[in-house]
Amino acid sequence: MQFGRYQLERRLALGGMAEVFLARIEGPEGFAKRVVIKRLLPHLRDDREQVQMFLDEAKLAARFNHPNLVQIYELARIDDQYAFVMEHIEGEDVASILDANLRRKTQVPFEMAAYITAGAALGLHYVHELGDDEGRPLHVVHRDVSPANIIVTRSGGVKIVDFGIAKHVSTVQTVAGMLKGKFSYMSPEQARGEPLDPRSDIFALGIVLYELLTVTPCFPGSGQMEILDAVTQVRFEPAETLRPGLPRSLKTILARMLALKRDDRYDSAHDVHVALARFMNETRTPAAGDVSDYLAEL
Repeated sequence: MQFGRYQLERRLALGGMAEVFLARIEGPEGFAKRVVIKRLLPHLRDDREQVQMFLDEAKLAARFNHPNLVQIYELARIDDQYAFVMEHIEGEDVASILDANLRRKTQVPFEMAAYITAGAALGLHYVHELGDDEGRPLHVVHRDVSPANIIVTRSGGVKIVDFGIAKHVSTVQTVAGMLKGKFSYMSPEQARGEPLDPRSDIFALGIVLYELLTVTPCFPGSGQMEILDAVTQVRFEPAETLRPGLPRSLKTILARMLALKRDDRYDSAHDVHVALARFMNETRTPAAGDVSDYLAEL
């Protein structure tokens, strides 16, 4: 299907606000490049709030220039539909990695879990420190850190995607009482509808680390209220119970990331990266080839 200059090859995902396509752009002398296009759903084109959220995501992502974040190339309006064009990442998201281990009844190696989380932490730190054109901090919080939004590339990289509900000081604040994000990956303060800071993302990344280490949901539940109750009380089965042999240093890192009170968590995502890097230096830091081989085995 043709969409402006782009040939849409197949749909990769469909969400409540947008659909994502693998696409191709061609040029003279055999030039061709694969990209990913995120397009606002047609029935939302007249919904001012949804359109603004979509545009905010594109404009925020346009500021990113970091290896641990997906890169955006263009915001376009084609056939009266808003869309933005992003880099095509060859790899697997953490959700797929967890599913593969669950099917195979295997565990993610400790060093691999630390490597993935450390890479995501670097990307989050960059976002948290992002400033505007005058250098003033934007105080961005992702608010939707989850296994589906962290991709491990075939070349050994780690990238965070989907800033659709990210907030910064220049945008309109969330309406009181409205929760945005996946309940199972919220911080306690997010579940309570309180103002958020970067430590909320650190908690959510801690949930991802927990699930990488245990291949088990951190906050399972039969319904939204049950999940929210567990999240607000930070009630979960200890990781060492589900993963015997969990290194003490990883247990300590996990406990600090998942602290109930935000003041008890790491001050920054950079501090999370430093702690995980220290663990890997004491054991073994996976090389890019190790990551590629691991993905190929799944």
